[in-house]
Amino acid sequence: METLSLSGVVPQRFSGLATGGVIEAGQAVLLTAADLAGFDPYALAPAGALGLLVNAADAYEELPDDLERFSLINIHFDAFGDGRGFTLARRLRRDAGFSGELRASGPLMPDQTQYLARTGFDSLQLDDAKRIAAFKASLTRFSLFYQQAQDDGVSVSRLRHPVDRDRKAS
Repeated sequence: METLSLSGVVPQRFSGLATGGVIEAGQAVLLTAADLAGFDPYALAPAGALGLLVNAADAYEELPDDLERFSLINIHFDAFGDGRGFTLARRLRRDAGFSGELRASGPLMPDQTQYLARTGFDSLQLDDAKRIAAFKASLTRFSLFYQQAQDDGVSVSRLRHPVDRDRKAS
């Protein structure tokens, strides 16, 4: 598997761990919420970094409350047409203030690369290294956007119609 940076953040390497497994000192571990429930908090202490693996269909409200302890949240998309992962990423950034690495995985298409970056994803995990060039090319395909997003980009409508923020509505 290959990991592509979308934001300039260097993707971290994480290893999976079977439920009930032993965590070695300094090991970066990617766990599901079910895995976390099966571990004594003291067993997680030696981990070098903790990552959380969630499904795009998981409800934001059901995620663990202590997201700040994770340095990575990997949102797995079950299908390329499922947009819930984009919404989950935006909520993690905007509502939860998550500042760690957000990674997308699953059957995604190169056409979705800019939207992944604009909704807050830092990296993308690909099963096929031959597809990296297509995903990289997609990052620079457009320079202007019609929609506002999680990134700091200015929409085309803002460029065409600058708003005087001090002006009050009549």
